[in-house]
Amino acid sequence: MLAFANAGEMMVGELKLELLGGLHITLDGTALTGLRYAKAEALLCYLALSGRPHSRAALASLLWGESLDKDARNNLRGVLSKLQGALPEHLIVSRDSVAFNRESAYFLDVEVFLAKLQPEADAKALGEAVSLYRGDLLEGFYVRDAPEFEEWLAGERERLRQLVLQALHNLAVYYSERKDYAAGIGYVNRLLSFEPWREDAHRQLMLMLARSGQKDAALAQYKTCCRVLADEMGLDPSTETAELFQKIQTGEIATLRPPRHNLPLLPTALLGRHEELARVSELLSAPNCRLLTLIGAGGVGKTSLALQAAREALEAFPDGVFFVPLASIGDPDLVLAMIAQALSVREASAQALFETIKASLRDKKMLLLLDNLEHLPEAAPVVSELLASCPELKVIATSRAVLNLRGEHELEVPPLAVPDLRHIPGPEALLAYPAVALFYERAKAVKPDFRLTGENAAATATVCVRLDGLPLAIELAAARVKFMSLEALLIRLRDRLKFLTGGARDLPAHQQTLRNTIAWSYELLEPDVQVLFARLAVFVGSFSLEAAEEVCAAPSPLNLDAFEGVTRLVDKSLLRREDSSGEVRFWMLETLREYGLERLKESGEEASLHDRHAAYYQALVEEAAPELVHAEQASWLERLEREHDNLRVALGWYLDKAQADKVIHIGWALWRYWWVRGHLTEGQNWMERALAMGESLSEEARAQGLVTLALLLYQRGDMERASSLLEESLKLTDSMTLRLKTFTHGLYGYVALSQAAYARARHHFAEVLALSQEQDGLVLSGLAQVELREGNFPAAAAHLKEGEAMLRTNGDFFYLTTNLNIQGLMMLFQGNYARAEELFRESLTLAHRIRITLATAYALKGLACSAAMIGEAEKAARLFSAAEALREARGIQQFASEGIRLVYEHHVATLRAKLDEKTFSREWTLGRHLPLDEVVALALERDDGSFLSGVHG
Repeated sequence: MLAFANAGEMMVGELKLELLGGLHITLDGTALTGLRYAKAEALLCYLALSGRPHSRAALASLLWGESLDKDARNNLRGVLSKLQGALPEHLIVSRDSVAFNRESAYFLDVEVFLAKLQPEADAKALGEAVSLYRGDLLEGFYVRDAPEFEEWLAGERERLRQLVLQALHNLAVYYSERKDYAAGIGYVNRLLSFEPWREDAHRQLMLMLARSGQKDAALAQYKTCCRVLADEMGLDPSTETAELFQKIQTGEIATLRPPRHNLPLLPTALLGRHEELARVSELLSAPNCRLLTLIGAGGVGKTSLALQAAREALEAFPDGVFFVPLASIGDPDLVLAMIAQALSVREASAQALFETIKASLRDKKMLLLLDNLEHLPEAAPVVSELLASCPELKVIATSRAVLNLRGEHELEVPPLAVPDLRHIPGPEALLAYPAVALFYERAKAVKPDFRLTGENAAATATVCVRLDGLPLAIELAAARVKFMSLEALLIRLRDRLKFLTGGARDLPAHQQTLRNTIAWSYELLEPDVQVLFARLAVFVGSFSLEAAEEVCAAPSPLNLDAFEGVTRLVDKSLLRREDSSGEVRFWMLETLREYGLERLKESGEEASLHDRHAAYYQALVEEAAPELVHAEQASWLERLEREHDNLRVALGWYLDKAQADKVIHIGWALWRYWWVRGHLTEGQNWMERALAMGESLSEEARAQGLVTLALLLYQRGDMERASSLLEESLKLTDSMTLRLKTFTHGLYGYVALSQAAYARARHHFAEVLALSQEQDGLVLSGLAQVELREGNFPAAAAHLKEGEAMLRTNGDFFYLTTNLNIQGLMMLFQGNYARAEELFRESLTLAHRIRITLATAYALKGLACSAAMIGEAEKAARLFSAAEALREARGIQQFASEGIRLVYEHHVATLRAKLDEKTFSREWTLGRHLPLDEVVALALERDDGSFLSGVHG
């Protein structure tokens, strides 16, 4: 039963509703027990299952239909109050309707069950669905004096029961067709446990028992069928069932002869490889695929995948499936001996071993699994000749490199999927990530009381991410849980190559430690490719071929070009390739990069490579800076976003080398990127650290650094400090370029504007126009705001329209969004709400498209004001909250203008007064947790449900 919180107590967490086979409700892993009131539980279940809002009148009738209308409504009000007290995040309650909040953190077994029963569901999904069905919906649950609810529940129970029965039947047929009778028998037995009178299921079970060699059990099943039909329905078996019994009794039903194989059992279940297994099965069944090479980094799980795929393919190869482990041999001449040993083939006296093997396999429909071929490239011709001589033979090879044979099909085995550490779900959802599931299973194997909880979910996810989702690394790390906490494990993983040792003794030596696994691949490289691998470790995240060519060309030349070397490393699974916005990029798993950095340090080239890396990225940002104010700014912003990790490395390197001038030059070129993408705190940190090295700075660099830092502080709302820095910078005007002078005055104008110092703002904007001798769209927007604050709307409008035209002509969408937001505010002040909404919509569409964080937040607040003005109070509250959350997430202390802040605060206060506190709190909470894409969709949604289709102008 539900335990409700006291009136002032708020319980926030993941709600788990398990309704199949009874009723079990938990919040953050703790059972909600104590209140013996079935109608509260019934209401919660009904709302969660129905998935839509219901009127209060309908809910009152559902549960209190026998009561007077007034009493029913009062009862509903009391239950809702208690439910909201216990689960404030999970219900959406308004004056007229009630709904379950599907944006809250929750798990509903029925929802997952139904999702896995989609028309396109495969056997794996069906199996997962039936495992969720522990019994009928709300089995044993009863609500007194609620006939309407009981009628609804009976219908839902029957609907779900029929779905699980159909799924069980489909699974039994699926496994029977594939001659996996053990699995099929299990599913048909479960079907009969629900409906023991199903004669077709009895026949299905008899047939599978007979074909799997269990004749006596099949005959006994017929007798069971006869008894059940007589007892339950007063019937005899049909002619079809009786004839099947006779065929089994006389031996007409053939017993399956199991295929020959030597496949070792996997020590643990294979997790998270459903897509790869399906792809292997598809390729093996294709007539033109006779050689399939599974390639991937060391420790990624190629062997486990190949073994499972081979086991699932047994029925397709009646002459057998044979595993040939090759990791332990170093001589390619021994490959034939290993194949012969696996096949139990002896060399004939009159012919060579290879000829004996070919003669043995020539007419056989067989599958060979050649494991760990990467260190035996000389053996590739053996594989080719075997396939040419034996037309029914197929081969799966596992390797860290392609074999480069004609007709070879490649399938890359990626690391296991890991969660996004920025959005870590609850424990139940976290286990859906294969990397986490593997860690959990292996940790429980060594520490049976290990649990995944709300408290350790983040640490568990971080371990898996830090280990790149590599199964070998995850298994080695999980084994340490027996002796240390997850927090201690994370500390040790700072040196993962040294720490992760002691793998299973039955593994090859090169798979018993993470370092040995990587070293095995490294030692197989040609010397120049080894050097390139180490040099590429200087990159963090991904990099382009151009960057690799420029950075890795020195200090000593290589006897191969970068493209050739990178291609070889991709082929050897030491680099990964990706297509990002039309650009081919490469990246290295962090575990591999750590090993590469060790090799780079040993080579003595570390400092030289970091110098070249930093110089390359400094040149890149200096090339990007002028492009960020023109039509190509969106593509350049995306390019800088892709290089963000490498930019951080370059800045850190220059700081470590006390080259503060270069840090400031990069910051001056990058400020617009930091501003647009919301990296204000990070940019501030770099500039403060560089300026702290005052003695080593030139006056020009110091002036640049002061202005850049002032700009970032302005955007974060620290006007006092920004003003102080600009005053200091203006003392260095003799060292400033003309561009820096005009920029400084323009920025000072905006800072003064935010401080309501309108005369000072007008002075600095005038200085910009005097220095540049030409109009400036941003300065015109600033002058417009001065006029706006002083009540001169016509002059403000003229400045804004002139500035808008200039910004559109230049393609400067960055400042155009600012201009549109200001125009929108002016329209709000003048009561032209329709035009204000149009302007905010265009600004939001532009800002979100090129990811201008602050402009997005301003536009959201503008649309929140519009919604409030036209009576959409709940939507307005949600948008205000989302904008605030975006501002806080980007480290912006407050919106810059005091006047604008007062407008926003007035609207929020009005909304609080208009909505009751619970409704306001609910909408505010929902807004803070909505993903940004959903917030933007909500903001752009029109009254008729349509969306803004494009950008004006």
